[in-house]
Amino acid sequence: RGPSTGFLSLQNHRQHTVMAEHSNQLDGAASEGQTRVGYCLVPSDYLKDVPESWTVKQYTLVIPHREGVVLLGMKKRGFGEGKWNGFGGKIELKETIPEGALRELEEECCVSARMEDLKKRAIFTFIFQGNPKIMQVHFFSTDMSKLEGTAKETEEMRPQEFSVDSIPFESMWPDDTHWFPKFLNGDDFEGAFLYKNETEIIQHSFLPKRWPGVSEPGPVPTWHNLAELVPGDIHTWRERNLKEDYNTVIAGERVLLVPYRREHVDRYHEWMQDEEILKFTGSEPQTLEEEIEMQKKWETEYDKATFIVLHRDSKQMFGDVNLFFYEDDPCHAEINVMVAEKSFRRQGYATEIMKLMMHYGYRRLLARQFAAKIDKDNLPSIALFKSLHFEEVKYCNVFKQHELLWKPDASEIASSLLDSSMTEEYGSKHGKPNHS
Repeated sequence: RGPSTGFLSLQNHRQHTVMAEHSNQLDGAASEGQTRVGYCLVPSDYLKDVPESWTVKQYTLVIPHREGVVLLGMKKRGFGEGKWNGFGGKIELKETIPEGALRELEEECCVSARMEDLKKRAIFTFIFQGNPKIMQVHFFSTDMSKLEGTAKETEEMRPQEFSVDSIPFESMWPDDTHWFPKFLNGDDFEGAFLYKNETEIIQHSFLPKRWPGVSEPGPVPTWHNLAELVPGDIHTWRERNLKEDYNTVIAGERVLLVPYRREHVDRYHEWMQDEEILKFTGSEPQTLEEEIEMQKKWETEYDKATFIVLHRDSKQMFGDVNLFFYEDDPCHAEINVMVAEKSFRRQGYATEIMKLMMHYGYRRLLARQFAAKIDKDNLPSIALFKSLHFEEVKYCNVFKQHELLWKPDASEIASSLLDSSMTEEYGSKHGKPNHS
């Protein structure tokens, strides 16, 4: 029920929702008859008519209230149009779930709340029969008397106060009649709803609350709790995402990262005739025909993601960046960046490219460690990676390479690196690359 998430498709401007960055601690594992779906446990039989390729998309919902009164909004467009609801939507790439909730509240009804006044009340899992996209909604309440500003109509919502005795359930989602009394009673809980269509609920169930407080970020995910957020095999999940992202552009402030295509190969081949580039990339020279075959091969290999770098304004092609995932450690990726055009070096482009690619790998492909192998004479690259908080873990005398590793912890350094890496503008058309 909300806005953009950060990746722009060249063909149809598809916008992807990504898994939430932090996995909350849950009490206990799934018992017989239950399946873990995102942050929650739901009855397994709810999924029997859902395609095996199901994915979970995270959303927020906020309802301001004071004693005897709630603030709702009439949805004016899009999903849920014509229904009264709380205020919320998708979570943007750079946001935590509570931050997304606060932003949506302000965007949709022009009032702002403080983080400390936001109380998490429920997580709802909405499953629609036969639909592989499962919605998980994090529901918050906040005290109306502490809001800043006056609720006003926006393009998205028309706000209105209702007494708790006159809530317009007849013009709300069918599930609201089941959980709203719990909310008004002060309960914290999880709910799962299996819909036949947008007007008919087949089954619903509730469980007690099992998440930390709003201010607790939860641990940085490891492979084990990531597996709880990813349905099925992580390699299959990553392959599906890379296929979906075949037409995706990652847009930064000054650069665009576009998938490596046949149209880029001729210029790429010219770069790879340079002796310095061959040395620093550890590559062997290839013929143009070999480069063409390699590009075709990479399009169908899903243990890697390769993007060509364009200047955002001129569309000039000036470098590339890629991730290679390790078979025995599926959350460990080797990252390589090349600024091939000398006129683009020493201007901070490599830093922006790295942050964009790491953010994409972290949020979309579930990379949790980034490694780099850098020639001992490539001092600028060593300095670049260390400035991004990579630490040297090994020097290989055989290949004369420094091996560096970026491994996030709960520190502000890791968080700020990822959260600062994407710009807020993703909606414009970028045009075709200029290969001059």
